[in-house]
Amino acid sequence: MLDLDHRAPDPQLPDGPGWVRLRPELSGICGTDLGLAHGKISFVMTAFASAERAFLGHEVVGVVDLVGPGVSTLREGDRVVLDPLLSCRHRGFEACRSCREGAPHVCERVDQPGLPGVGAPMLGFGDGLGGGWSQLVVAHESQLYPVAGDLPSRRAVLAEPASVGLHAALRWRRRGDRAVVIGPGTIGLLVTAALRMLHPDLDIAVVSPGVFGDDQAMAAGASRTLR
Repeated sequence: MLDLDHRAPDPQLPDGPGWVRLRPELSGICGTDLGLAHGKISFVMTAFASAERAFLGHEVVGVVDLVGPGVSTLREGDRVVLDPLLSCRHRGFEACRSCREGAPHVCERVDQPGLPGVGAPMLGFGDGLGGGWSQLVVAHESQLYPVAGDLPSRRAVLAEPASVGLHAALRWRRRGDRAVVIGPGTIGLLVTAALRMLHPDLDIAVVSPGVFGDDQAMAAGASRTLR
């Protein structure tokens, strides 16, 4: 039975300008979340999680619930999606080389705790800002992107994993007429869709373990599947 007397306190806006609180509408279930919950992967992230509670969920579409000082691009009621990375800028460090060069996903201070409440380098792993699986989550204005009013939440919630797939497809250097994507999981399917969008004539083979994966891969734009 759920004991509401032990509900965790609501996440607070950190000191400094630009912080926003959201009410999640939907939050995806990432393989990283499942790995952390089962103690199998993401050992770096476990150092930032509380022993008493965890607020997972970093694939988020939500509504702005509260704006803090210095917020200039958002207001209460705006619907947004989230970039979950917390870079040197958010965590109170002078920008490292990777962050200065626009690559916060390889921040060189990923193993260092940041400001109080902003310890983890990725939202959804520490306990100071909440997470997408909780009722409230705090993020910086620079992490949030407005969602068109008519875009369903079930599609908007894919923004974060879709950006991963698109990033991979944009960085891939085409050297022929074929590509192989290994695995029809969420990321694999979104990589397939991005490759098809960018290269309509490309022969895309997806390595799939079964019929369900075959069907999903073909729907995403694969030319064929392999076992």
